Amino acid sequence: MRASNNTTTAVCTLLAAVLATSCSSNEPDQNPPGEPMSTGPFTTQHSPNGTTTETPPLLAPAVQEPRDVSGLDICTLFDSEDAVRLGYDPTGVPEAPLSGTDTPRCGWRPEGQRAGGVTIWADVERSGLSEMYSLPRESYPDFREFEVSRYPAVQASLGGPTDRTCFIHVGISDRQFITFGSTLGHGQEDDPCDQAVTFAEALIPSQPTQPRIILGSQTIQQNLARSPTTVFQQLLTLSEDRDVEPEHQNYT
Repeated sequence: MRASNNTTTAVCTLLAAVLATSCSSNEPDQNPPGEPMSTGPFTTQHSPNGTTTETPPLLAPAVQEPRDVSGLDICTLFDSEDAVRLGYDPTGVPEAPLSGTDTPRCGWRPEGQRAGGVTIWADVERSGLSEMYSLPRESYPDFREFEVSRYPAVQASLGGPTDRTCFIHVGISDRQFITFGSTLGHGQEDDPCDQAVTFAEALIPSQPTQPRIILGSQTIQQNLARSPTTVFQQLLTLSEDRDVEPEHQNYT
C-alpha cells in the first residue's frame, strides 16, 4: 500500500526537523569536490538505554543502494551460472584466511586451471570502504577511485600491482566492502584488474539489499551522522514509492 498523504506530510516534517539539526553543526555537510572528508573526531551517539557509541567518519563515497552480505557463506556469493559464463569453474573453493585474521576467503579458478582466477573476501564489521581510504597511500601506489555497477570502488594493491595481480575493493554499504584479488593463470594475457572488475560487476548486483530504514527521528539522526545524502534519498523514496512503517509518536 502506498504511503498516505498524512505519512508524506510526516516525512516532510521530519526532514525539516533533521535538516535543522544537521545545519546547526559547526562542521559542513560535505567537503569541496575532490577532497576527502575530514578524519576528525568520531561522531558520538547516545542510545535509549544510556550507552554511548562512536561512529568513525565516512571517508569513502556514500553507498546509495546498500547491500548486506554479513552472515553469508563467502563461497555462495557468486552464482554458478555467472561463473561458467565468465569462464570460471562453477564452484568457489574456500581458501585460508589472510595472515592474522579469521576472515573467510573463497576463490574461483579459470575453467580447467589450478592457478589464477579471483579470490574474494568481505569486511562487514568496520567502516566499509572508508577503511581503504584511511590506509597510507605510499603503501598502495596504485590507489585510484572508480565505480563498479554504481558502487564506489578503489583499486589498491599493497606495494602496487604487478602484471599478474591486482586488488580492487567495492563498498556495498557504508559499513561493508568486498575485496576482489585477481591473479592471471597460466597462459592468460588479460589485464588482472579488468578480470577483477568483470567479476565484481557480475557479483555485486546479485547480493541482498539491506532492510529498509524505519522512519523515526532518533534512527534518522544516527544514520545522518554517517551519510546525510543517503538518508534523505531513502526517506523520499520510501514516502513516494514504498510502504512506510513510521515509529508512532517518535517524531520529536
